[in-house]
Amino acid sequence: MPTYIILSKWTDQGVRNVDQVADRERGAKQAAADMSGTHTVYFTLGEYDAVNIVEAPDETAAASYALEISSHGNIRTTTMRAFTQTEFLALLKTRRRWEIGAEGDLSAPDRVRSGVGVITRRITGSGNTHSKHLTRIDVAR
Repeated sequence: MPTYIILSKWTDQGVRNVDQVADRERGAKQAAADMSGTHTVYFTLGEYDAVNIVEAPDETAAASYALEISSHGNIRTTTMRAFTQTEFLALLKTRRRWEIGAEGDLSAPDRVRSGVGVITRRITGSGNTHSKHLTRIDVAR
């Protein structure tokens, strides 16, 4: 089941109602169970007040869960999809490799060349063609 990290910050209302955290957490666990998922929370010091680790059947269920737990006005959330090491290594095997051509054109060869290049995007319209510099990258192999 996909894993999601939900970073939570308490709102002013959430801080005023801090004594209700135990009830809110029971509600969050029930909301996760209702979507056939799981919920674990770690309360933290620093920029975020809590880190929630949620397993959800899919992205739609995770988004619905995040909306549900934040809809009561006690928290604001940021949701991220998390990958285990095994999932990430499998993902790497499916990616296309891009080569940077002499003029910034991208192609997908079997191997990436060594060197330094600039990725550009060609912008066309009204009969004009322009190259817009996006980023400088170092490609090392």
